[in-house]
Amino acid sequence: MILLTDQHTVPRLICAQGLEDTAHWLRAAGYDVYIPYEKLSAKQLSDLAQSEQRVLILNQNVAKGVSPALKKVIPIKSPLVFEQIKQIGKHLKIDWLYKPFSRCMVCNTTMTMLNINQWVKLPDDIHNKTVTSHGCPSCKRIYWAGDEVNRMVDQLQSFKSLNW
Repeated sequence: MILLTDQHTVPRLICAQGLEDTAHWLRAAGYDVYIPYEKLSAKQLSDLAQSEQRVLILNQNVAKGVSPALKKVIPIKSPLVFEQIKQIGKHLKIDWLYKPFSRCMVCNTTMTMLNINQWVKLPDDIHNKTVTSHGCPSCKRIYWAGDEVNRMVDQLQSFKSLNW
């Protein structure tokens, strides 16, 4: 298990390419997860993780090239998302209900409450209604409360209930 210096410290993470789906679940739980857009070498990933004080999560076969100076590394063995989440849970204390949907799943920006009327032109019959949701001030993605979000919260609750 990776021990953090302060039990109140919330880990910041970096996920290598190939782990995007797992990174999105971590973002859904509210964690700051950087996902590089371009393919980075193990050395580049470890240098970036070290300079930004992030825990590095990467495929086990790439982990061999990580700088030995980097102490916070989680090598992932499985290509399956559920197994990856399970492996992360064995190495790092993750609260899967930390701050659900507080970060944009696309660009990692902290979300804000918004009045949907301020962001998009709505049909006249809906325009006068106040529709409140969460949105990303950076990429302008809107997250509506609804069935999909409810299913994702249920999944986060099931991750939290597992004892790793």
